[in-house]
Parts: sequence; C-alpha cells; structure tokens
Amino acid sequence: MTTRVSFRFVLTASLPILAWTVSQGAAAEKDPWERVPAFPTGWYTQDGYADKLGTAQQTLERDIERQETINKQLTDKIKDIDPMELASRQQQYMMENPEEAMKLMQRNQTLGAEYSNAEVATDEERKALWRELQGMDDRYKAALEKQLAPMKTKYKDLDVRAQKDLIPVGEAYWAYAPWAVKEYNQILVEETAAYEKLGAEWWGAAGPYHGWLKRYREIEAKRILEREEAELVGAGFVVQLVGTPEASFKPVAGMKAVRDYMLTVNKVFAGRRQEPGKAMEVYDPKQPTRR
Repeated sequence: MTTRVSFRFVLTASLPILAWTVSQGAAAEKDPWERVPAFPTGWYTQDGYADKLGTAQQTLERDIERQETINKQLTDKIKDIDPMELASRQQQYMMENPEEAMKLMQRNQTLGAEYSNAEVATDEERKALWRELQGMDDRYKAALEKQLAPMKTKYKDLDVRAQKDLIPVGEAYWAYAPWAVKEYNQILVEETAAYEKLGAEWWGAAGPYHGWLKRYREIEAKRILEREEAELVGAGFVVQLVGTPEASFKPVAGMKAVRDYMLTVNKVFAGRRQEPGKAMEVYDPKQPTRR
C-alpha cells in the first residue's frame, strides 16, 4: 500500500526546532523496544511466551491510547488560542531566530516528499521480508515432515499390528494392549527427540527465525525518527507550550512501531509445537474412563 502524506507549513503552529527535538529524543519515549520481551529459545509454545508478549502488548496499547488522548487535547487547545497571539509568537520567533526559522521552513518543504518516498521504500522492504518468511516457513515444514516421516511410518505399522490385540473398553471403545502401549511410547520418545533436534536448529537463538525477526525490527526502527518528526511538524511546537510537564505532547510513532512488531513476533513463534506428545497409558479396568 502506498502512503502519501501532505505537509503544510504554518509557522504559528510549528515554531521552534521540531526536527532537532526529535533527533535529541526529548519528546519521544526513551526506548520503546525495551518493551519487547526477550525472544524464547525453546521450541514449544507452552513456555508462556505468548502470555508474556500479550501482557506487554496490552500495556503498550493502553499507553498509546493515553498519549493519543493527551495529544488530541493539547492540539484542540490550539484552536482556542487567539489568532493574533499566534501571529505575535510567530513574528517574535522569526525575529529572534531567523536562521532556525529558515531551516524549519526548508525542512517542512522537503519532509512531505521524503516521508512519502521513504514509506513506499520501507513498504517494499517489508513485503520482500514477508515473502522471505513464507519461504522459510515452507522449508521448515518440509524439514519437519522429513524429520518425522520415519516415526509416522512406525505409528502406522504399529496400529496395524495392534488392531489384532485390542482390549475392549466398555461397549464403544478399544485400547492398545500393554505391549502396543510400550511400543507406542518408545516411538513417541523418538518423535520428540527428532522434533527437538530440528527445533534447536530453527527456533534457537542462532536459528533463522530469530535472525529474520531481528532484520524485520531493523526495517521498522529506521523509520521511527522521521515519523516522529512528521508528528511534531503536524502538531506544532505551540502544542507543547500549552501543555504541562504532566501532560505534554509526545509522538507515538515509536510505540506504534513496537506494537506492530510484537504482533509479528507473536505470529512467528506461534509456529512452534504447543507441547511434547503425551505418553499413552496402559488401560486399567479399574478406571474404565481412562484409555
């Protein structure tokens, strides 16, 4: 999707050093990436990582909504300021800071085109990386299928032989005989070991999925500064003047980028198995509900 952005320079609403404010990090959250929980290094989703990530997402979403509410309230205050007062501030700033005012006007004139072009380029990078992830998923599934194929063959062979020696469980069910249960569980141990060996290669810290997510983060991170600058130019520095230290205007581009990244992280790690297979129990006639 192509993003097009239009900026209109209004000095009364865009007074001092917007670009410099962003580059110094004065108006933005310190480091929103610290909100992302460290990646799991295991290969089962039962490790609780999804819950940990979900909690971080919810907290971040609340913070985004809170800051957006503050930003809107401050922006709305500008509408109540007397136009003559805004004009006076503009004139005073231009007289006291002619070089900075000129830089600000020049930056505002170029920001729109730069922003749109950079968004389009980033979108293309993102699409290419998603295509790479699809290919990675296909290779992983193929490798997993190959790794588990011997065990699937053994399960089928066992089931054929076990059918001749089934134990009735009530009127509608049958259970494996003890010898078949023992063989089934031996195959299960092999299957688990085979999956975990492959899991270590694919889901471990040095695996391709961790590497892909790190590169995806780089794409998202490199756009934050310019997006924050665009927010400040759009809102104007006067918004910050009408605020207070407890409720000041802050860009939310960084937090939104991290929020979207968390969604991607969750999607990627959801590709792991939920848990190891459970061993089959020998049928106990004293507990007829268990199979």
